[in-house]
Amino acid sequence: MNIPGPKVSVVIRYVTSVSDGMGGYTDTYTTRHTLNVGFHSLTAQERLMAGRESALITNRVFMEYKSDIEQSDEVVYDGQTYEVVAIVDPAQKHKHLELDLRLVK
Repeated sequence: MNIPGPKVSVVIRYVTSVSDGMGGYTDTYTTRHTLNVGFHSLTAQERLMAGRESALITNRVFMEYKSDIEQSDEVVYDGQTYEVVAIVDPAQKHKHLELDLRLVK
């Protein structure tokens, strides 16, 4: 698969609940995948085309298909954390995924 955009290494993490030892739980993130992906910052025009979601989506990732990616996952790249806003499997062919991201920290 030919992945568009500059190729960078990202970490995709998922949330798990861990006992805090006092009857409660703390959410912690665990690495699901470390992958080379195409990482794309949306332009102002692309944000306008996204309509109401424009305030949410800041970046898009193009990657090979993985069946275990979930919307509750987060992507870490270059010291910044992004929330997965949407997962798109174009034409439902299971060839690649496009992840719409929002910068959270």
